[in-house]
Amino acid sequence: MRTVTRFLLFILFTFGVTIPHADAQVSGKVIDGSNGVPLAFVTIVIQGTNQGVYSDIDGAFFINSAKEGDLLLCSYVGFKSKEILIQQNQQTTPLVVELMPAAVELTEAVVLAGENPANRIVRLAMENKERNNPEVNCSFIYDSYNKFVFTAVMDSAVYTNPDLVMELDSSEQVVVKLFDEQHLLLMESVSERKFIPPNKIHRKCEGKSGLWFLRPKPGNARNPTSIVQFL
Repeated sequence: MRTVTRFLLFILFTFGVTIPHADAQVSGKVIDGSNGVPLAFVTIVIQGTNQGVYSDIDGAFFINSAKEGDLLLCSYVGFKSKEILIQQNQQTTPLVVELMPAAVELTEAVVLAGENPANRIVRLAMENKERNNPEVNCSFIYDSYNKFVFTAVMDSAVYTNPDLVMELDSSEQVVVKLFDEQHLLLMESVSERKFIPPNKIHRKCEGKSGLWFLRPKPGNARNPTSIVQFL
């Protein structure tokens, strides 16, 4: 019996036998250490492996492949990373991981004055005006719609706030309602234009032009008040 025991001890210390640790099912929650707000989508990885999870929208996470003694690496953009050691009783005790905000100092940036890109675009458009002129290159035909509107825009801080409107006197309230619902002047026209190089131009008015005063704005249910209308 003693000989067998010595033989087993010899095998144990010669070849080395590692008793595996049981997997620990680790759960927990990641919060902002400065205010206690849950942090969503925090990366939680077991150190030395490619196994990990993300915290959910409430900051909660669950790992079922960790072992006692493993290190959990918790990282999040804008926060300091943190390492958590898995303890023996971690399966029954949920973790509360507090990540602290990390101050980030940006490197110095130097902005040099140069040409406004808009100036370059305008300059190139002027230089290529003749080359891109459709009346030089090809024939064309199109329908043209034109609209001219003359109206007034009230102070948005007033007409969007019912309480402020109610503080105005009755005449001012009428003005606010008038300009909110109607235009002072509107002119519309629809015409057809044809061109054949080098200089044949044809214009035809397909729709009547009109002049209206106090015409309701689009979307208003009131009928237009036509004072003057002409062809």
